[in-house]
Amino acid sequence: MTDYETPRKLILTKPRSSETAEMGMTRERCFDTPSVLKSILDYVACTGWHRCSTAYIIEHSESNPDNIVFVTHGGCGILEIGSVEYRLTADTIAVVPAHTAAKYYTDPESGEWEFRWMHVRGVNVTNILSVLYRNNIYVIPIDRASLFAAIYEEILMNRFSGNEMALFNSRKISELLHLFVEATVSKGIILADNNDFVKTVVHYIEGNYMNPMTSEDIARYVYLSKEYTIRTFKRLTGYSPHAYLKKYRLMKACDYLSDTSLSIKDIAGRVGYRSESNFIAEFKGEKGVTPSRFRKSKYNFNDKQ
Repeated sequence: MTDYETPRKLILTKPRSSETAEMGMTRERCFDTPSVLKSILDYVACTGWHRCSTAYIIEHSESNPDNIVFVTHGGCGILEIGSVEYRLTADTIAVVPAHTAAKYYTDPESGEWEFRWMHVRGVNVTNILSVLYRNNIYVIPIDRASLFAAIYEEILMNRFSGNEMALFNSRKISELLHLFVEATVSKGIILADNNDFVKTVVHYIEGNYMNPMTSEDIARYVYLSKEYTIRTFKRLTGYSPHAYLKKYRLMKACDYLSDTSLSIKDIAGRVGYRSESNFIAEFKGEKGVTPSRFRKSKYNFNDKQ
């Protein structure tokens, strides 16, 4: 068993520069789980804590047999799986499936990334995490990061050996998985299919259309990259998230024009436009008439009823 109980400098094997670079500070530990228990228990291969500089960069090939679970506490990391890039910000948990090529590193803009990590194997952990993997969900927000951190720390400081060590770690993994499932269920992160992805994006847009909103905001809500979110939403609905937002805002504007006497400027503000002129231009482009003419036509129609 390799056991590092005090912070040490972690040296990059293949630094970004041509010289060996200091990656930051780390505490880490590996476990030798008895073979007889590996087939029936979830078990930890290794775990630790890092506070990393921008020199930190790790790549795993498809031959890696471990599920890797990260909890970010500060700064920001970047996780790349396939062609998708995920930002690992404070109070998020990220998972990398076993036998999946992945790359992760400190976000250059952040300059530092503090996180706890664990390489874990076992039937239960694989089954639970696979619910997310099947839907390309690798990062979720968590409200109680301190509880996750406490479990990681208990495993890191495990003073048992042999079977007792393995049983202790398995119990702690079970606690970790329960917190993980609680977070995914409470936040509606577990998505059964593509329809749920669409519903989640639509729910966010329709609940926040009155506020400033960018494609980055929408992607951040579903914890996916902007490019993947735009591409997938458009493939499934025929609209980009921005186009759907525009249509929904103008639909709500039509309701205000028909049902209230609010000024055009007030309506523009209520449906998320900072500029009255931009609102009028987009409304006319979509409806073929200005908001004032639309309102007048509605009044004329109602007068004839």
